[in-house]
Amino acid sequence: MSGALLQRLEALQRRLIDAVRPSGKKFPGKTEDEDHFRRQYHPLLSPPGWHLGHCVYVECLWVRSNLCSDNNLERSLRDFYVPEFASKENRGEFLPDCEELVAWAGRLMEEHQVMLEAQALKAVKNSMLENDYLIHFLINHHAQHLETLSMANVARHAALAKKNYRVTEELFPCDPGMPEQHLDSGSYYVGGGADFTYDNELPRQQVRLKTLKIASRPINNAQYLAFMQDGGYRARKWWSAGGWAWLTGQKVGHPGRWRQDEDGLWFGVGGEGPSDLDPKKPVTGITRFEAGAFAAWAGARLPHEFEWEAAARKGILEGVGDVWEWCANTFHPYPGFRAYPYREYSVPWYDHRHFVLRGGCAHSEVEIKRPGFRNYYLADADYLFSGVRLAK
Repeated sequence: MSGALLQRLEALQRRLIDAVRPSGKKFPGKTEDEDHFRRQYHPLLSPPGWHLGHCVYVECLWVRSNLCSDNNLERSLRDFYVPEFASKENRGEFLPDCEELVAWAGRLMEEHQVMLEAQALKAVKNSMLENDYLIHFLINHHAQHLETLSMANVARHAALAKKNYRVTEELFPCDPGMPEQHLDSGSYYVGGGADFTYDNELPRQQVRLKTLKIASRPINNAQYLAFMQDGGYRARKWWSAGGWAWLTGQKVGHPGRWRQDEDGLWFGVGGEGPSDLDPKKPVTGITRFEAGAFAAWAGARLPHEFEWEAAARKGILEGVGDVWEWCANTFHPYPGFRAYPYREYSVPWYDHRHFVLRGGCAHSEVEIKRPGFRNYYLADADYLFSGVRLAK
């Protein structure tokens, strides 16, 4: 087993702990970090402390139980840290004090590092050890939860955003037109390669695509403001039936993390709190419904994930990895799909309701930004670092 891989896992373990450890700082007019540790700031996001406990549980499941045939600890943690067994709204109630959980997590993660190295040295016959699959799996799993912790941090700031923030540089709208890249018709390979992949990225396949025009970069804040100021949130014609029902039911009129100051100027809320919206940076935090409506308003469409991957692999897209990009299609199994190492990672979400996102974002780890990685969420998910790239 590669020492570099173990070091990478250790680095992610430390960052998971740091992400939930109380810093001693107070958020103005609100709670201390101990409360943040167990608080749910968005109904679809778990309290930060739960993510750390869940990551320890996953290590217990695959290292202690699967690899070392000791499931005592995993069984004792199952009801608390398996998503299907613990509802999000109740996950903060059973968490211990933050420092207690941090100490416990640190100790077990160190033990799991030793176990992984020892089992590899013994050359144990286990499919999870082939090609260092297990350690790659844990690295990718922990990387995804680190990004979710960043979402929770932004949700925290959004809930506590100062109403007296004043914009210093006004955001002005601009035309959504931008340089386009051409992808010729033909056959392209999509899906996993020689490196680690999740089951839903396999098997690698060849797809036939028609000639495509795809925007060089994702849509930015200024371009999205043009949609808003043109009445995009009031015009039924741009929205799907589901999108219009969501918009009218939730009374949505702007991206979920945009706010207006006393002068009516728009600003955004991010991981450091409120700030001016940079006109050149990708719009982020929009739902699949909003992405589709914007594309329709701009006289374009969203790319299918295969079109996106083919263009990304060809190297003709700029800004990949700046923001997750909503695709046109729902999450589905590739022909010949086989669930591995467990069905719950992918199979339950092949429900024709979850839409694919590609590319990664500024909060994604390098392992997640591979061209074949498939993210998937419901169309009304408003807490993601998600944006839109146009296609025709």
